[in-house]
Amino acid sequence: MIREEIFFFEVMRVIKVAKPRVVFLENVANLVKHDDGKTFETIKSLLEEQKYHVVFEIMNAKEYGNLPQQRNRIYIVAFKYKKDLAKFKFPDKVPLTRTAFDLYDKDKKEDKYYMDSHRMWDRMMEYMTERNRVYRFTDWGLSRSREGICPTLLAAMGSRFERIPFFYDDYSVRLMTPRECARLQGFPEKYILPDKNEKHVYKQIGNSVAVPVVYRIAKNIVEALQ
Repeated sequence: MIREEIFFFEVMRVIKVAKPRVVFLENVANLVKHDDGKTFETIKSLLEEQKYHVVFEIMNAKEYGNLPQQRNRIYIVAFKYKKDLAKFKFPDKVPLTRTAFDLYDKDKKEDKYYMDSHRMWDRMMEYMTERNRVYRFTDWGLSRSREGICPTLLAAMGSRFERIPFFYDDYSVRLMTPRECARLQGFPEKYILPDKNEKHVYKQIGNSVAVPVVYRIAKNIVEALQ
């Protein structure tokens, strides 16, 4: 969280100079609890010192973006003027109409994505008893997601290969591809992903935002400013 704090002070430096009419920030949901809430209170206080009116909401991608991913994030919106704040509201929840498996490719992938020779294969087979779940290694071992829901895509997918979620396809157990990860963040199919240094692609996707959620909030911000 130290890196994020340093980054925020740089954001505040820009805000003090540019004095934008609205500030829109996103971070992990745990921000509100970090250091017994002191980190979030510092962020809020610094914005209020610059005469901004701050509102925030913790929103899950599967509840607000029709994305079958368990992704809780805090969204902070700060308006310079109360009249703009009065016209703004966070989006309502939307029904989830698809599962993660609806976004996975059906064709056989390259061998590098399959886990048949994984050192934990026997243990995986003991645990992976349900084919409608998505699985992932954690610091505590192997975990399974809720039915049809992908666990949170992490930036650590790029630094630790086993943080990439995996599942049963029609051929074996395989890792999600970068394209499938991008779909679960709401990126359009035409969005071009680099075809080199795949670990960096995974990392950037995990570090990204749930596009439909951000779009809906931004749309409400624009309407408030009008």
